[in-house]
Amino acid sequence: MKTSIRVSLIISIIGLCVVFGVLVWQTGDDRPTSASQQTPDIGRSFDLVSDDGAPITQEFLRGRFTLLYFGFTYCPDVCPTSLQVMTQALAEIEAFENSSPQVTPVFVTVDPARDTPEALKQYVSHFHPRLQGWTGSEEQIAAAMRSFKVYRARVDDPTVPDGYTIDHSSIFYLMDPNGNFLAHFDHAVTPEKLAKTLTQLTNQTKVMR
Repeated sequence: MKTSIRVSLIISIIGLCVVFGVLVWQTGDDRPTSASQQTPDIGRSFDLVSDDGAPITQEFLRGRFTLLYFGFTYCPDVCPTSLQVMTQALAEIEAFENSSPQVTPVFVTVDPARDTPEALKQYVSHFHPRLQGWTGSEEQIAAAMRSFKVYRARVDDPTVPDGYTIDHSSIFYLMDPNGNFLAHFDHAVTPEKLAKTLTQLTNQTKVMR
């Protein structure tokens, strides 16, 4: 009897591990995660500054689809690569005549000490022509990161300018015209997949509203 119970427990544990592994695999690829699967209050509140020096709040999200990415201008590889993916995806969407709503791209810094409005304006000019850069005080950036569930950690590195770099989460956030979180994408998503999914989600949301 005890042996039978032990075998059953082992089988159950193995089954749970398999299910957990499948879930991790599903969320680890480049498919988006919808708002129904995530915390619904993402991006509900923030108070930042645009690269033109104008105040920016969550009201900016109203009436448009917005794709946001958090990073910093001194980022050596992940951030510029991610912004290039964003640029290529939006260019692919815009290359075809269709009824898909326009998506506004935004780059939000996690390094406000170095990323001034002027620095951001110059940086974003190397990517999509409509890409905006947002910054703010340290307190404003920290609050915005909490609002979007963004991770950030300063890492001392004497080999880089100012002696530090930043580890941070690398995720695209798609917000709908009502200012609600719609989906997120891992930075490993391809431009083609991002373009296709953005088109699908924005068209679906447009029809549902």
